[in-house]
Amino acid sequence: MSIKKQQIIQAIKNFDIQKLEQLLDDNRSYMDVTKELFLKNLKQQFDYKKEYQIFSFKEIIPGTCQTCHKGCIAYTFKTEDNCVLNLFFEETNGEVTDIYLCNNLKHDKKIKPKYSMYFFFYEDEKVNFTPSIEFLIKKQKIEDALTDFKNFNGKTVLIEDIHYWGQKHRELLESLSVLPFMLDYKQFKPFQDFSLDIKNVIELVEKHEFAKQAISELNTVENEKELVYWLFTYEWTHLSNYGYERLKGWKKSSFITFENTTSIVIDCSSCNESLKFSYLYNKHTYNLIEKYKPTPDHFTNAKKGIEYSLESYLRTHGMYLDILPEEKN
Repeated sequence: MSIKKQQIIQAIKNFDIQKLEQLLDDNRSYMDVTKELFLKNLKQQFDYKKEYQIFSFKEIIPGTCQTCHKGCIAYTFKTEDNCVLNLFFEETNGEVTDIYLCNNLKHDKKIKPKYSMYFFFYEDEKVNFTPSIEFLIKKQKIEDALTDFKNFNGKTVLIEDIHYWGQKHRELLESLSVLPFMLDYKQFKPFQDFSLDIKNVIELVEKHEFAKQAISELNTVENEKELVYWLFTYEWTHLSNYGYERLKGWKKSSFITFENTTSIVIDCSSCNESLKFSYLYNKHTYNLIEKYKPTPDHFTNAKKGIEYSLESYLRTHGMYLDILPEEKN
């Protein structure tokens, strides 16, 4: 092993990003991105461990790569709290020319880590990225959609206007859920996240009749068992609370706003029942989860742990077993 490689390995062991900045070549890419970006992501992993008073790896364990560089030596860096970072060092004439994460590493003795440090890079972050025609078309469509949406800024708009915008750009919004294209590109991630918020608001319109039915059924509920039955009836079809916030006095005004675009106030008067349904479903679920929290003894006696869910908590207390969904093996 070359002295330079030893120094790089030691710097990683010590969480020493400053030393790595000196040792790694400015003109080389690592994991197909610039040295600066590679070290930025590595530093994030180290900083996270430092929050838990872990300031270095306790040991370095050599192993053999089983996939991309099959048969080649790679290294597992292991912390005292059993977290690992698996790295392969590519070399040419004794020089470290690249560093990769190794996802399948075989050791002489079996290692069972608590978890592995992991980070990745988007295609458009890589040094050799060249945008495809598909990428450029998608980028233009996103820019056009955002230009349209800017017309809502600083205004109070009807939810039907948001719905119309969604219909106009439906093809684009639906394409965001098609993997892996959208997830591969960092430039598209903000719009992808925003599109999820938009979809949740649009559903208030598109599921309005459904929400009216759910509210009507809720109004006939007379006891807790019937409430539990109602909650599980709508478990997979209730409206989301995410992506938007109800403004003060929303029960009368029906005003909401996007969590990340608060300059737009949305008037949901035409589908107030949808707002009520999403609110009441989540409220009743939360209240019952709080009521039926497992006791310390429950956790001690649970062989497979206890999932955080209303169904799991009710089973733990032996409540309403005759109306709960069929238990999975």
